[in-house]
Amino acid sequence: MRDIAEQTKLPVEDVEYLLMKSLSARLIEGIIDQVDGVVHVSRVKPRVLGIDQVKCLHDRLDTWIGKVDTILLSVEAETPDLVSS
Repeated sequence: MRDIAEQTKLPVEDVEYLLMKSLSARLIEGIIDQVDGVVHVSRVKPRVLGIDQVKCLHDRLDTWIGKVDTILLSVEAETPDLVSS
């Protein structure tokens, strides 16, 4: 699961939740071995995105990044003693 955490840039603790959501949405099939910290994926739901879908995702991500930057600046301005750059 550490490899998944590195690739997704998520904490290892959040990878299990990501996998459970993916399994429940039937995006993947497999089993999670919590003892060994591995996941065995037996099937991945194929998905092809068209150029319009990719552009839409790009626009949505740009909007989201802008909002996150705005929030970060606001938090840094309001709590200069708590946030170190």
